This record gives sequence, structure tokens and C-alpha cells, in this order.
Amino acid sequence: MFKKNEISYKNIFLLSIKNLFSISIISIITALIVGINPATIFFLNSINNVMYLVLNNFRYPSYMIPNLMFISPIVMLISKYKKYEFILSGFIFYGILFFLMSFIITKYGFYWLNFIFPPNLLGLIITIMGLDLINISIQKLNVSNWKLMSIFLFTFLVTTLSSIFWHNFLFVPIFIGLISGYTLSILLNVISLKKIYETPWFVLPKIYFLKTNFSLDIFLIILPIALVSVIEYISFLIITKEINKDDSNEKNLLCKSILVNSFINIILSFVGSIPSIFYNESIKLTYLKNKFNLVIFLTSILFIFISFLGKIFVLIQLIPMQSIIGISLFVYGIMIPSGIKIMMDSNINLNNFQNIILIFVTFISGVSGFKLVYKNIEIKGLVLTIIVGVILNLLFKFINYFKIKFKNIFFY
Repeated sequence: MFKKNEISYKNIFLLSIKNLFSISIISIITALIVGINPATIFFLNSINNVMYLVLNNFRYPSYMIPNLMFISPIVMLISKYKKYEFILSGFIFYGILFFLMSFIITKYGFYWLNFIFPPNLLGLIITIMGLDLINISIQKLNVSNWKLMSIFLFTFLVTTLSSIFWHNFLFVPIFIGLISGYTLSILLNVISLKKIYETPWFVLPKIYFLKTNFSLDIFLIILPIALVSVIEYISFLIITKEINKDDSNEKNLLCKSILVNSFINIILSFVGSIPSIFYNESIKLTYLKNKFNLVIFLTSILFIFISFLGKIFVLIQLIPMQSIIGISLFVYGIMIPSGIKIMMDSNINLNNFQNIILIFVTFISGVSGFKLVYKNIEIKGLVLTIIVGVILNLLFKFINYFKIKFKNIFFY
């Protein structure tokens, strides 16, 4: 990374373009996997970035992206309620939870969250999230059509092999894989570019207006995702504060930032925005604060403009799902070693049988297909992983406290 005194606007521009491509690809994958218009994601996510910067007085420079943790619950809920508009109440609930969390942190601080979600559990959740998203993607594969399977395998292999040479700039192999899969799709006559010529240049992004549906299952599915997201959010803000050597009141700034984020999420949820989270890669640029703020602001305005270009998004929507799956397996697959690394960095003791139980029971609940069903409520996958992980973690903490407290009476 560049030294502070060596930073130029040219270097900032190059680093920003790198992040910009990565964010675009993540937004495209998210939109197409959950089945909504990519232009909507681009438009609302860019508004989110602009609002967040302005309302926080340009204090925390970072791109906001759709929260990947929501892919699993969105797919789960759409399969039940059929339309995306019927699940937007869950995103409003998510914003309200963030709002309430800011008051809890004001009164009690935020270190209690580490008691509920220690680093080893978070690493485990991220690992299973990667596996869960891969499972969701694989279910969309059409294995009976050799052309589509060829596109999937070709895209995945090109992306994976390209990453060997471009591992420091992962957006490059992803972009190469995307273009390669698209090209093969045209050569195999899987897609036709005729629709691009028929679409006008200027098209309004589709807006998904909220349809009231405050069901209990939406609440139960969103709650564990919201708690993990709060920890991710706070971790980023603390890292940003340390990088920028910010000596201001940590707790008050966290509360204000969480309040701002909750307000933005609630407002944009009424028109179809997926809750957002910080893009981790942009942490590397946070010490550029003033310059990077300007870059985020201008690129977000540019993204708002791009989201009205109808031909661009028809081109994106024509990408075969098999090609998107090939890329998504690569993106989601990276989460698995990332989660394992977090567990290793937390110095997890595998000689402690409680940790072994926590790992295998949480894994089983997340990837085995096991689900809890009560009336019309169904809990499975990542959501079930978080619930089981938290319960086991708190149970073991209680047992360990009990063992220490009554050691001489019950334990020998």
C-alpha cells in the first residue's frame, strides 16, 4: 500500500476503479441470484452511499454494498411469498433493530456483543455463509442442458485459474470470467443481443414498492442476520477510527453512525433496497479520508447516472444464470477460507471439546439441509446456523461459569 506522502489523485483513482469494479460485480451477482433488477441495486445502493456520507459529515469514507448475508433469507422468503415486494417489511425491521441497537450501545456500550458473538463463532458463521450461498447458487444450475453446463464450467475454470495470476486484484479474474462466459454464450447461441438494440438508452430503474406483510417468520429470519451485521458494522467503524487516529468519543460516534444507517435502511426499504454493509476492501483507503470521500461521492453520482442506461442493464440481464453461478461459486468460495482464518486468528483451542462440539453442531445445522418448522415458519441454512451457534456459545459460557462457581461441590 502507498505511503501517505506518496498518495496522488492518480493512485486514488486507480484504487477506486478497482473497488468500483468489485462493487459492480457483487451488486450484479446479488441482484441476479435473488431475481431482482440490477439497475435497482445500482441506483438505490448509490443513493445509500451519498446519504451515508452526507449525514455522517463525510466522517467514514467507505463504499456500501448489498449485505451478502441477506441473500439466503431473501431467497428463502421469496420462495414462500413469491414476490420481492412482500418481504421488504423485513428490511424495515432490520433498520428498526439498528435504531434500537444505537440506544442499547449508548447505555451499555458494545463489548457485550463480543460475549454473544466471539471471533471463533463469527469465523464459523462466515465459513457456513459461504457454503450456504454456494448451495443456493448450485440449486439454480440446469444440469440437463450441455450448453448451459459448459458455460458454467468454462466461467468457473477461467475465473479460478485467472485468480492465480491476479490474486491481489480479484475483480480482474472475476471480470475475465464474466466476459469469457458471456462470449461463450453468444457462440453457443444461448443468448441473443437483439433485445439490446430494441431497448432505449434511457430507462427508469424498476422500483419495488413495499407491500405490507409483517409476518412473524420474517421477523425471526431477519433477527439473527441483523445481530451479526451490527457486529460487522461496529468492527469496521472501530478499524476506521484506529486508522484515522480519531480521538473523538468512540461510543457517541458509533451510535450516531448506526442511527444514520438505520434511518437510510428504513427509508430505502420502502422502495426495494437490500440492506447494506461496508465493503471490507475499501478499509485500505480509509486513511485517505478527504480525498477518498470525494471519490466515493462522485462515483456514487456516476453510478446513479449509469443506472438509467437501459442498454447497459439489458446487457447485464442477458448474462446466463450459469455464468453468474460460475462466478458466484468463486466469490462465495473465498468466504470459506476467510472464515477459517478468522477462527485460526482467534486462537481457538481444538483440544477443548466444547469448541469441537460448537464447530460440528453448527456445521451440521447449516449445511445438512436440516430445518425447523413450526406452523408456517421455517428456519434453515445460515439463519439456523446463527441461532444454534449463539445458543451453544451462551450455554457453554454458563456451564463454564457453573463449573468454576461450584467446582468443589459437583466437579472433581
